[in-house]
Formats: sequence, C-alpha cells, structure tokens
Amino acid sequence: MPPLELPEFEWSEAFACGVDLIDRQHRNLVDLINLLRSAILRGDTVSSANSVESLQAYARYHFAYEESWARDRGMSQAALDQHARRHQAFADRIQAMAEQDSREEGQGHALHRFLANWLLEHIVKDDQEMVHRLLNPGGDKA
Repeated sequence: MPPLELPEFEWSEAFACGVDLIDRQHRNLVDLINLLRSAILRGDTVSSANSVESLQAYARYHFAYEESWARDRGMSQAALDQHARRHQAFADRIQAMAEQDSREEGQGHALHRFLANWLLEHIVKDDQEMVHRLLNPGGDKA
C-alpha cells in the first residue's frame, strides 16, 4: 500500500482577516499543523502527540482571544455563542481524535487533514465574515 499523501498547509494572504493579531495567530496555527505533519511523516509518535498537545493549547488561547476581540467590538451574544460553539466543536473533535489509538494506520494523516480543512474553512468562512461585519461601519453586527 503506498504511503498516504500529506500535503503541507501553506498560508496564503487570501486567508487573512485583516486583524493583525488574529492573522498572526492563524499563521501560528498553520505552523503547528505543519509541525504535526513533519512528525507524522517521520513516524515520530512522541513528537506527534506533543504537536497535538501544543496545537490544542494554542487553539484554546487563540479562540479565547478571538471571542474576546469580537465581544469587545459589539458582536451580539447569539452570534458570539454560535462562534464559540464552533470553536468548542473543533476542540472536542481534536480531543476525540487524539485519544484514538495513535498506532491505528492513517490516524495521524486523518487528524492532519481534519485540522487543515477545518482551520481553512473556519478562517475563510467564519472568521473573515465576522471581522468584516465587525469592522465595517454601520455593518451588521450579527
């Protein structure tokens, strides 16, 4: 069976939200996902586990900052709660995947793909829309 492909997650300015600190934090998450990729490709289960732990901790930090930033700019409680639920669902899914047997073939690859896909979709859809609404004068603060 040929090895599963595991492409590197490349940051693009198309992912930028326009808030410097949030964009830097998103780039840090991309870097952490790529560190996990490197560990998986080396077959280094200890580094893989450490990468997942680092990613989880940094995601919690980032999510707290992002939610605070949105609250400070007047995001409605309903919209803030919905955004926070997406963050929590991500954290729960990562925890569940990390708890699965790391020796299961392809598990690291599946985790990496999930991380990269979720982060990309969340940044491009949820975060960019949130920032746009909150920074545009007279815009909908959904």
